Amino acid sequence: MSRTTASSERAATLSLALREERQFPELLGGYSVELSEAHLVVNEKVPVPRFNFVQDARCGAGRVAAFVERTLEHYYQRALRPTFELPKDVHQPALEHALELSGYLPKGREHRRHLLLWNGQGPPPAVSNRDEVRVETLSDDELPTLVDLLVESNARYREEVRRYLEVGMGHPNPGERVVPYVARTGSGAVSFGVLLSHATGSGLYAVGTPTSERARGYASRLVAEVLRREAPRSPFPFCISAQGTTPPRPLLEMGFEVGQSFEVFEMSAETARKGF
Repeated sequence: MSRTTASSERAATLSLALREERQFPELLGGYSVELSEAHLVVNEKVPVPRFNFVQDARCGAGRVAAFVERTLEHYYQRALRPTFELPKDVHQPALEHALELSGYLPKGREHRRHLLLWNGQGPPPAVSNRDEVRVETLSDDELPTLVDLLVESNARYREEVRRYLEVGMGHPNPGERVVPYVARTGSGAVSFGVLLSHATGSGLYAVGTPTSERARGYASRLVAEVLRREAPRSPFPFCISAQGTTPPRPLLEMGFEVGQSFEVFEMSAETARKGF
């Protein structure tokens, strides 16, 4: 395979993975708008940062002002405050400067977002199960805990998200699968994630752990087990998103590879106080 062909295939796979990422906010009542510089992921029903972001922003220096203006206008008209995701390996000083002038600042290295793709080469390695973690599909009575993680404990949107999840699980579109997973120990539920699969790709989304159960490897155990069950029969690419200075080592050890890393810009506290 030539270098050009390999590069083209990687770009095509990344494009599919980014499209798959947009599917999850859309499942919960959102939509996306395609611009030449980025995709605007918009969810007026659930106005939290997880579901309102400017995905993979790439903008030429001469087009920055128009791009930022119409993007912010689209969100602000809907009383939404987006985050902007800029590819880490693309140098865009003009765009960064324009965002800062508009009151958006980088969240910092520890808040980088990494889009990881399963390479499909063999089963994931075994993960320590010293706490006797069981990974199962989510029961109805555990759905509220997953919903709280999704809406970032904002009770105002809890019923809205629960309704969309229930519709997606019970009445999926043709070719679609929505499967919430939970990791349990003897003390109860310790980690959650939602599998969303389409004809063009799959992903494990909203992987989270209640605050009291973090840093014990529960999320890694859940990801490994879902990957073992689902990856062989799910459309490629199979993707997952992670946050941190660098991609989590447990995920890389499972066979995930970095598709793209992003620097995240959010509205500054000072700008928020001005009422934007």
